[in-house]
Amino acid sequence: MRKYLLFLTFFAALYAQNVITIYNNDFAYVKENVTFNLKKGTQSLNFSDFANSIVIDSLYFQFSNDIKLLSYEIIFKNSNLYGDILKNNLNENVDFFYEDKKYSGKLVSVTPIIVKSKERYFILKDASKIIFKTLPKIINKDFIRLKIDSKKDKKESVKLYYLINSISWSMSYIANLNKNSLNLIGFAKIKNNSGRDFKDFKINLVAGSVNKSYKKRVYSKNIAFAAAPVQEEGVIPKSFSGLYKYEVSNKDSLLSNTLKEVLLINKNFKFKSYAVAINRNFNNYGNKDIFFKRAIEFKNDSNLPLPSGVVRAYKNDTFLGEDNILNISKNQSVTLNLGKYFDIKGKKSIVKYITRKNYKNVKTKYTLTNGSKKEVVVKLQEQIPRYKSKITFKSDCKGCVIKDKNAFYKEFIIKLKPNSNFSFTTEFEVFYE
Repeated sequence: MRKYLLFLTFFAALYAQNVITIYNNDFAYVKENVTFNLKKGTQSLNFSDFANSIVIDSLYFQFSNDIKLLSYEIIFKNSNLYGDILKNNLNENVDFFYEDKKYSGKLVSVTPIIVKSKERYFILKDASKIIFKTLPKIINKDFIRLKIDSKKDKKESVKLYYLINSISWSMSYIANLNKNSLNLIGFAKIKNNSGRDFKDFKINLVAGSVNKSYKKRVYSKNIAFAAAPVQEEGVIPKSFSGLYKYEVSNKDSLLSNTLKEVLLINKNFKFKSYAVAINRNFNNYGNKDIFFKRAIEFKNDSNLPLPSGVVRAYKNDTFLGEDNILNISKNQSVTLNLGKYFDIKGKKSIVKYITRKNYKNVKTKYTLTNGSKKEVVVKLQEQIPRYKSKITFKSDCKGCVIKDKNAFYKEFIIKLKPNSNFSFTTEFEVFYE
């Protein structure tokens, strides 16, 4: 029985928890609980602690069975600050000046401003004549007014569900390269420009894309850092409905106009590096230079998907470059292009070019140069015009590994020795249908 009661207590606390689930396309879904002391009968409730960027028509309220929601409205803040202060302090005791004399009384009207004092009513020209005896109630923001009917006096926890804009998250990775492995550290950067502080909320992050009718971008100002509870590799997300959800914090705060960083991934991968270039042009333009990029490649053999983001690579306290990745599933390969290769050069020349109706025959000579003191693996990818055609292909590339990169590319993998040149030719005939 005791275990059962403990379970119910835990479940009730979990159900009552405030939760914000943030998506990476500039919006979030909020579930929170607001407590009101209700009287029996029909009454109005004001709720003002919500984000300015709330999506109004996404609001949903959940009450207990003995509470009935009659209507709700959004009250937008008035530019007349003095008028708002007076409205929020109606029927309060105040001091005031009238014809240079000080009196005490009760504020009984705002438009016009009327103060009752000893059975006399004073009409004041402006709010500056009033002195509040205590700090006045100031509500200088939009608020939601609920009209409800309660069957009895009670303390009610109302559950609110809604969407907000101007809050988002993105991934930023640091790849520290050693001789044979790289350490990938991934941070989720959460930007809160919603106009609301979320204190003591459970924070979820969702990786993936959902449809939204519009997108609005705002930028953050301040920076804070927090580490999520990570396992050996990182925060293990839950897969649902084609998305991934990261439960990064059970109870934390997201302050307005801040950027919070949360550690999601910390994992070592084996990698390989090489120089890569693509030849897509087979027109008879004579000699052309080929520029190679520095690339590193690794397989995501962890239990973690890698959300899209920017990856910045470092080695021996040197920044090597950066590249963007798309969402990477488990066991999918990742290739990062970090910039041009300084010591690897290439040239191509068309040595045969025959073209006529429904036919093309092109032979290309490639010359590759390694100006460094180390052996470098070079990958040259050649685009083949396969669309609605029959094709024959041949090459004299000795010592090369030749494979189909995909349906439209041949890939030549060559180990270029230090301070050396390497030449080979490729030839294809295309018979167009």
